[in-house]
Amino acid sequence: MSLPYVDSRQLGAGMVYLLTAPTVATSSAFDGSIALLYGALDNAQAGSAVVSSDVDHDGYLDLIIGAPGEKDNRGSAYVIRGPVAGNTVLYRGAGGRIIGEDSGDAFAASLAVLPSGELLVGAPDSGQGAGAVYQLWGPLSGVALARDGHRIDGAVGSSFGSSLAVAPGRGWVVVGAPTDDNDVGSVHLLEIP
Repeated sequence: MSLPYVDSRQLGAGMVYLLTAPTVATSSAFDGSIALLYGALDNAQAGSAVVSSDVDHDGYLDLIIGAPGEKDNRGSAYVIRGPVAGNTVLYRGAGGRIIGEDSGDAFAASLAVLPSGELLVGAPDSGQGAGAVYQLWGPLSGVALARDGHRIDGAVGSSFGSSLAVAPGRGWVVVGAPTDDNDVGSVHLLEIP
């Protein structure tokens, strides 16, 4: 469960609960919580997007957590290696971090993982609202930059990359562009090699 606008340790830093199922919400805590991952910086909005995949092929699911508000909305994606347990601040507990290109991009507002293991990251505010999707290859460790991946740009004003989904069993990706065509919006189906 993600709470991207919660004031965890910093104003609007966000947080992600890793829960066992089934769980029941009670007052301000969650029964069954096995990990709590905190955003590190003011307005990071950690947890705006979360996906899980075994990105390092060690048999444990890893978490990739988007924090699109970090560093003046430049955005970052954090890779948390599995098994995940305990409480940690993303900045300290991440096995990898991918940093967006420019302030205002909202990098990591959306995330998806292809069956082949590549990470797709949406940056819907990139290029003054055109938006972009980045394809990144592993290993996702240490600090990497978005520009090191393959970039697919959207049309001017489309917010391309606001949402991402992978079609099961295919190398196809569905990309949302909600402000395309004067806010009519569009959905794009991409075949990723």
